Amino acid sequence: MPIDISNRIRQLEKSAPKRVAARGTSPHELFQEIPEGGNGAIKGRDHASVSLLGHLKNVGMDFDLALSILHMWNERFCKPPLDPAELSEKASRLWIDFTGKEEAVSLQTENLLTFLDIPKMEEEAAKSASLGWVMEGGIPAGGLVYITAPPAFGKTWVVLDLLRACLTGTRWLGKYQVDKTPVMYLDEEMGVARVLPRIQKLQIPRNSDLLYTNRLSVKLDNKSHREQIIDAVRKYSIKIIVVDSLTRIHGLDEGSNRDMAKLYSYFREIMDAGATLVICHHDRKGGQGDSNVGHDRSRGAGEIMAAADMVYGVEKHDGVHRIVCTKSRLVAEEDAIQCDFVIEDSEDNNFVYVRAINHAEISNRTLDNCELSIVNFLRDVQFAKTADIKANVKFADAKVVAAINRLLENGEVLQETGDRNSKVFYLKPRELDDSLF
Repeated sequence: MPIDISNRIRQLEKSAPKRVAARGTSPHELFQEIPEGGNGAIKGRDHASVSLLGHLKNVGMDFDLALSILHMWNERFCKPPLDPAELSEKASRLWIDFTGKEEAVSLQTENLLTFLDIPKMEEEAAKSASLGWVMEGGIPAGGLVYITAPPAFGKTWVVLDLLRACLTGTRWLGKYQVDKTPVMYLDEEMGVARVLPRIQKLQIPRNSDLLYTNRLSVKLDNKSHREQIIDAVRKYSIKIIVVDSLTRIHGLDEGSNRDMAKLYSYFREIMDAGATLVICHHDRKGGQGDSNVGHDRSRGAGEIMAAADMVYGVEKHDGVHRIVCTKSRLVAEEDAIQCDFVIEDSEDNNFVYVRAINHAEISNRTLDNCELSIVNFLRDVQFAKTADIKANVKFADAKVVAAINRLLENGEVLQETGDRNSKVFYLKPRELDDSLF
């Protein structure tokens, strides 16, 4: 006979009312449709599952029955349901941590204070300074870096291009020189079938020093997983670990500052082994523009970004991407990274290039129809006077003249003086350096 979950909870409440009341959230609030982003007092499916599990433990239920109820609740009320395997793993781990003296003792042990005198302060400062940079002024060695963006804003291409630059010792985004280093890529988002074609299009060599995990449910709050990662970092001298994405690599509550502080302590173990964590994270729904402070747009508790050394936001307007440093502990605001870039295919579509562009090129990429007609005409004839352009470009004369002036201003078109002081126009040669004009 199927278990009536709500009725079972009510029965258990009566047997231990004081302990249930101490949890704060009434279990009855959990028995309603809970979407991914939460519903009223319920902050989300993850938060609700933790609350329900806590109630079940507090009323004295054994783990196997609690787990069965949790899965039935998940299927019935979570829209969409949480992954069953991840839910089981999270429940088994949290069951021990919820109550009791063990957690209190461990917290007391972890939080022992260390006081430094000035010589010790100098020693610690020297250690930090000796770590240096993987990318000067942009990615600190042994640091924590977030790259955030709304979905479909090119975040994965940005981190894969960083991975390429690290593995080859070349420039990230075609602009920022990166030290060559082995890389670990913890991929919990895309999977090898989608990542490998991108790696190949970015021309990352097959013999690169890359360690890749293919959606293995890696959890950095899992002690065994951390130990395996730390062993690999030390064995292969890995300086960069790319994580895609934050929400996939832990089982904690991202809305809880306490949980996120605990997660950072787990990150710290890996960083202390010598690796920089570069973590992809999503902006909350609504995306760019929700806050004047870039990293405030990111999902979850403030403690997530508070612990970061560097935070980069990726934006997109009219086909042009921009990466902006929205938080930095280590460089002055005026020295922080900010550049516009494009993600474009080669002419034969065999390769992809992620490269920085300047303001003139941005202007060229957003030409209106009249400007495009002028550019195409000049490409065909090479040189033309104003009268020739007016005769061959099917727009009003005034609009043609205005378009020519805009093309001159952004450097797309150049002019010379022809016979009888006439103006002759031609396209800027692509091989010439911008600084000449």
